[in-house]
Amino acid sequence: MIAFACSNTARYCASERASSSIARCRSVTSDITPNACRPVTVAPSTVSVSPSARSTTTPSGPVDHSPGASGKRRGVLVRLVGSAFFIAVNWVGFAWAVNHGHVLEVSLAYFIGPLLNILLGIFVLRERLNGTQWLAVAFAAAGVLYLTFIAGHPPWIALMVGSSFAFYGLIRKTVNIDALPGLAVETILLTPFAAAYLVWCELQGTAALGHDTALVNLLLLAGGVVTSVPLVLFSFGARQVPYSTIGVLQFIAPSLQLVCGLVVFGETLAAARATGFVLIWIGLLIYIVNALWRARASAPATT
Repeated sequence: MIAFACSNTARYCASERASSSIARCRSVTSDITPNACRPVTVAPSTVSVSPSARSTTTPSGPVDHSPGASGKRRGVLVRLVGSAFFIAVNWVGFAWAVNHGHVLEVSLAYFIGPLLNILLGIFVLRERLNGTQWLAVAFAAAGVLYLTFIAGHPPWIALMVGSSFAFYGLIRKTVNIDALPGLAVETILLTPFAAAYLVWCELQGTAALGHDTALVNLLLLAGGVVTSVPLVLFSFGARQVPYSTIGVLQFIAPSLQLVCGLVVFGETLAAARATGFVLIWIGLLIYIVNALWRARASAPATT
């Protein structure tokens, strides 16, 4: 999950740079162009790689993990349609918010999302936390509530972006499919809509891909790669650890994005917002230290 946070930060920085460059040169119809390019560029690579792990052997016999077979399993395709919908809402909501002056709200989404992950893990998946973990969650929740309070109004956009990824993660944790084939199916489902949007932009004369600087074109094409890597890592990690733990660890991503904003984009951090970050970081530190202590305490019992 730490690898997911790092790669997701790289995606964030690349997307921000591409979106800001397009916004300076194009009309608002190109706001979601980086997101439309993602399924189109991701689908071919994920489909081509997936057959290399087409089958594995289990105690009950060989299992086909290719995208086509995965989509045919009972109930799997329906869930992947749901996960594709939620990730599309997340992408489009993020792009619209950034390009319409709601940067504060969309940044808040990346703190609300992990909190929703924790709640889904507790109340939907029936995961249990110990006292120290509850203390860590309390600090993180206090930080999120404080950031919400200083925003000055109900964070509807943040709730939309944050909840969409939380439900996406819940589906990917519970659906019976490997990370890479699952992403392949999702991008195949989204590609017709994304391609149609890109064609519409081309006909309207507002297309950015192929009509901008070489840097912007490269960033748009690279967006698919830097999107697929964190999603594959997330889908794989979600099957390995409790969903509530994923929620706490996901606070790493917005913290790294904060560093990206300060270092790469030259943004400033107000003292009021810093208070919320400190509360979240205290909760994250408590949770990580507790996890390391429990792992060390249980090590002799497993050797």
